[in-house]
Amino acid sequence: MANLRNRSGFWMEATLVFSETNEKGISKEVKERYAVEAASFIDGEKKLRDEHNYANRPIKRVDGMVRPKYGTICFTDDATAESFYKVKVVITEEIEVKTRKGGVRTKTKAVSHFHLVQAPSVEAARKAVVDEVYKNSNADYEIADVVKTRILDVLENDKHLKQKED
Repeated sequence: MANLRNRSGFWMEATLVFSETNEKGISKEVKERYAVEAASFIDGEKKLRDEHNYANRPIKRVDGMVRPKYGTICFTDDATAESFYKVKVVITEEIEVKTRKGGVRTKTKAVSHFHLVQAPSVEAARKAVVDEVYKNSNADYEIADVVKTRILDVLENDKHLKQKED
């Protein structure tokens, strides 16, 4: 896969609702899903509105603003990677637990981590996580699930509006 860039932050996901007129002149509601880097729901909505108003696509409303489970997004410079995949990685950890009698025993605990990965396919998303995110990890992990999302684009802080102005 092409170069991969990881970005950790506070992310929000939202569905934006637009009114669009088709070639027959009929107005239709269109829903699109976006991820945005934002510290609060209000900040996230403002960034989404600013971005789409800049592109002359006024938003009718913002639905379903949620904080997703992932904290890291992996971007690629591969031109064929137009989709985003949510990758669930389960890491098995051994922890020591004190017993009632004062002893210590080892217990196995599974912890789930989620990553949003830009990739051209499910296999490429899986490979990106293995080869780039966990390549230097000694953790005992397994990729439990890779799901294609409906996210069309990710708005990073100070990225989109500046790119359009240049």
